[in-house]
Amino acid sequence: MAMLERRPCIDGQCRPPQIVTFTFVVLFFFIVVSLFDLIFFFVAADLWFGRGWVSVSRSGVKRRYGLFGLARTKETPTSQTSDIRAVRGDQFNNKLFYRLEMVLKDGSKKTLISRIGSRELAEGNDTA
Repeated sequence: MAMLERRPCIDGQCRPPQIVTFTFVVLFFFIVVSLFDLIFFFVAADLWFGRGWVSVSRSGVKRRYGLFGLARTKETPTSQTSDIRAVRGDQFNNKLFYRLEMVLKDGSKKTLISRIGSRELAEGNDTA
């Protein structure tokens, strides 16, 4: 949208009216929508292409999660781990997903992996 701005004659010099455009509003709207699109893209990419694994051994718990499985491996020693359990997670429509949660000896909790399709798989009872 454009509006005509009337400028008075100053010192006998009359200037033609200038068109004032709302470039700031358009630019602000473009930036806000682009940021929302970027956030939506990363959430969708994480849901579709996020890969992770958890390995439990006598030395500790190793976990990795990232897009296409590209991430650094994080390790927690057994001496700091108190418990690992399957917890109810997100629900989409009628499908309930589980997550593995690690409880540390100081009482804090860390999610090892999320969006596991069945409780049996989350508890390690399913070999699929």
